[in-house]
Amino acid sequence: MKGFYNRAFIMTVALCTMLGTFAAGCGNKAEESVKDEVVKDIVVNEEAPVKEKDIIDGGTYDNTNPDAQKNITSTEITSFKCWVSTIDFDDDMMVGNCIFDLNATLGKGVVTGSFKASDGLDIDREISLEGDDANEFMKELYGLVEKYDIAAYNGISRGTAGITPEYGIELVIDFASGERIYISDNTDCVLPVEWIYDCERLFEKASSKEPSLLDFVSENEFRMDESGGSMAAVSRPVYTLGYYTSDGSLVSPDGYDELALAINAINESSAAKVDEAWKNFEGKEGNWKLDPCDMTKGTVTRNDSEVVSFYEVREQVDDPGQKEKHTFITAHNLDAKTGKELEFYDVFKNHGTLKALLTERFKESYPDSEFFDDLERYIGDELYFGGNSIFFALGYGGVHFLADEYSISDTLGGNHITISYDDLDGMLREFYKPIPEKYLLPVEDKQTYHTQNGIGFKMSTEVGSGGSHITWNLELDGRSSDSYKETFYGSEPVCHLAHIGERDFIYLRIPVGDVSIKSNVYEVGADGIKLITQNPLTMAIDDETPLNPEWMCMNIDGGIYNGYIGMVPKGYYSINEEGLPEFSSGVYDLDGNWLRIKNGGRYYPDSADNAAVSGGMWTLIEGERVRPYQTDLESWIHFTTEDGRVIRFEIDKFGDGMLLNGEKLEHWFVADETAG
Repeated sequence: MKGFYNRAFIMTVALCTMLGTFAAGCGNKAEESVKDEVVKDIVVNEEAPVKEKDIIDGGTYDNTNPDAQKNITSTEITSFKCWVSTIDFDDDMMVGNCIFDLNATLGKGVVTGSFKASDGLDIDREISLEGDDANEFMKELYGLVEKYDIAAYNGISRGTAGITPEYGIELVIDFASGERIYISDNTDCVLPVEWIYDCERLFEKASSKEPSLLDFVSENEFRMDESGGSMAAVSRPVYTLGYYTSDGSLVSPDGYDELALAINAINESSAAKVDEAWKNFEGKEGNWKLDPCDMTKGTVTRNDSEVVSFYEVREQVDDPGQKEKHTFITAHNLDAKTGKELEFYDVFKNHGTLKALLTERFKESYPDSEFFDDLERYIGDELYFGGNSIFFALGYGGVHFLADEYSISDTLGGNHITISYDDLDGMLREFYKPIPEKYLLPVEDKQTYHTQNGIGFKMSTEVGSGGSHITWNLELDGRSSDSYKETFYGSEPVCHLAHIGERDFIYLRIPVGDVSIKSNVYEVGADGIKLITQNPLTMAIDDETPLNPEWMCMNIDGGIYNGYIGMVPKGYYSINEEGLPEFSSGVYDLDGNWLRIKNGGRYYPDSADNAAVSGGMWTLIEGERVRPYQTDLESWIHFTTEDGRVIRFEIDKFGDGMLLNGEKLEHWFVADETAG
């Protein structure tokens, strides 16, 4: 509704001006801005035939100086101050309907300044450049002044008295020679929108910083129960800013409280939808055939100090035997500093070009689909007014665009395309383009991803007859000559992208059975795809890992599976510059089920501190619940009780036939019959 609001406001301004009651009846929603500072610097021409202070509200004035210099000899800008409004004329959203404050001052080889935007956007970014960066910025800024012959407008000073500073432009450019360009009009932006677009882009780029990675976890909450004589299931993603340690402590990044609140609100909303879905089919008669009845999968595409982005695909079945699942798509892009949900308006500009590009790419990606005749107009409305059927999720190197099923075409399950930053040049705000030096992301099947260097790649899997073998394919930019194929047996492989410096690595979890854990690592580069592990790693990235290659959780092959006893070691690894994991935590967490103590008695504490407060031993009674907690895989293993005590066993043998304190596991534990 932004466009409608702006037009309505313009009409209100005009009406109030005609009545001469603007100041009293229409209010003033302008905030303090660079314009206020600029006005203080301007000396009104006392010789001008008309003075603003003598004009009643609604009257016009013109203090334009016809003798103002139109040919600036200096090429060195020392100060640039621009307050400009595009609210009343940028219907195609080339830069957006908002107010920009652009400031830059050169002093001793250093440029300081800011990029601000308001009225729809809420952006306030500092600029600090030194050396070559400072020189290049000022050189480019002068180039824009020269390219658009801004000096030709020098001396304009006119407007309408009594209106609030919502429209027009105030520009002051000082040069090393003492020359100056001054342009002012409080009702009309007299300069070309193309100049504003180029200046805004330059200031955006100058205020962009490399973001830092935030620890972020996406896990799946799964619920299965009997309904109407059959089993049915629901699931939803749960997101955590930070990560949980094995003892349940949350490690959160400092300074992101608003972001955490926004993420928690999304979790609460999805939980409510799960409860609603469960009630929808609970108790219904019929054969669900173990089909998922309401399954939502979340895919994280970005997690850093600039923005956290993820999209969700929800598949819903309302009745037993329903042949086609309804698919619902949504996406979230959260400003990391404020927790605000970013809209198309906040992130993209030049909507005329963007809507044409989206139309073209959707049709290219789905050649067999029947799209609406007025697809481009519909996409444009979604961008401009903020609809609810086309979504985006910011990534690294590219942006995901998603559309609900049947919203733009006859495609069941919706439409999903990815467009690289390079192809979005001039349409994506510059400060969303920098990426962290390192990141880790899950890779979805049949979706294109883009590296920092613009290389596009897509993973796809094909299930063979009978579902016993899987053909995995990694392809670069649609070029079959730069592809890698391998056939595995078992379930579909799980894929992650790790970006380290300027290199990109694929971590592929190989399906080798129910209990074995193996991985291959590949490098994706301009020269193609290369397998860098001669033998598969005996570990794999955990589904609930923090998305951080410096603190990545990996399941270790060699877990204990002994009837009712299960323990899977999970260690924290960092990925080195060669793309290979290096153990970093010094201890392995254990992912295992609850057990019960078979023989009550006195057990060793895990540490000297605990021994000091326990009389040297913990006393456990027969049947008390314990759970595997941590181990070094060689000499000791810890179990934790429900009340947080940690007991220690010495490892005599790890793996098959495991021995603790000289006895088999069955000597110490029995099954917990209450465990789910």
